[in-house]
Amino acid sequence: MQQRLYYIDFLRVSAFMLLIAYHASVAFFPDMKWLIEAPEGSTTLSLIMKHPRAWRLALLFFVSGMGTWFVYRRCHDLSFLTGRFTRLFPPLIFAMCVIIVPQVWYERMYEEGYQAPS
Repeated sequence: MQQRLYYIDFLRVSAFMLLIAYHASVAFFPDMKWLIEAPEGSTTLSLIMKHPRAWRLALLFFVSGMGTWFVYRRCHDLSFLTGRFTRLFPPLIFAMCVIIVPQVWYERMYEEGYQAPS
């Protein structure tokens, strides 16, 4: 039985806390266009969040790759692929149908003034 590696848990939690903090603060960046924008921007917040902008996606891919590697060590080939598919495909379909389509529709209406044909 493998020992739990707590530093990896800490890295994963830290990466997602950074992800949430970054996306929560983007509305206050005066130099970035975003779907929702605050009337008053924060140049200081924009400068602080510019630092992790360069490496935050790499950190998320690294953490995801570590998790995949640890799962793959326990089960190989078809059982690994079946497990990944059954865990990841339903949320993907849900997000594509319930979250992304309305988000794009709202964005088109907001940015381009799209009016449905009558």
